[in-house]
Amino acid sequence: MECKNLVLKQGFSMFNNKPLVVKPWTENASLAKEKFKNVPIWIRLCGLGLKFRGEKCLAKFGGLFGKFMRIDGPTKDKTRLGYARLMVEVQVGQDLPDKIFFKNEKGTEISVLVEYEWRLDICDLCKGIGHTKNMCKKPTPAPVTPVVRKTTQVWRPIIRDPPFGIKL
Repeated sequence: MECKNLVLKQGFSMFNNKPLVVKPWTENASLAKEKFKNVPIWIRLCGLGLKFRGEKCLAKFGGLFGKFMRIDGPTKDKTRLGYARLMVEVQVGQDLPDKIFFKNEKGTEISVLVEYEWRLDICDLCKGIGHTKNMCKKPTPAPVTPVVRKTTQVWRPIIRDPPFGIKL
């Protein structure tokens, strides 16, 4: 029971760097897909200086993307030099920047490359999560063909004024 409660308390688990939803089983449990507003993702801040890798500082960086959740072990221990890795809960469909900019204590602007271990796929057709419109199982509507009216020619005589000012 302790392990079950611990897993349920976490909310999301990660499998293959993708969020896995875990819910308690009941007799009336629904197997239907749920709509999510927020999902956790792992992001990497590449080229971030060691002095900006404290947990408080990384939490502020994480707040630029969404709700900061945690950092991984090597980032916490500062044993990985290439990047800092943190988990952030983001809104479904939000734009995720490829770079962030900030000013250091000397006023110099610093840019940091952002990599995402997984980006959420959203279908343009059904707005579902986890696939794109190329993989959508929802039937695509048949293309609407415009109604083309057929034109007909009607011959009408041209009425001209009589010659030399003669009135009829």
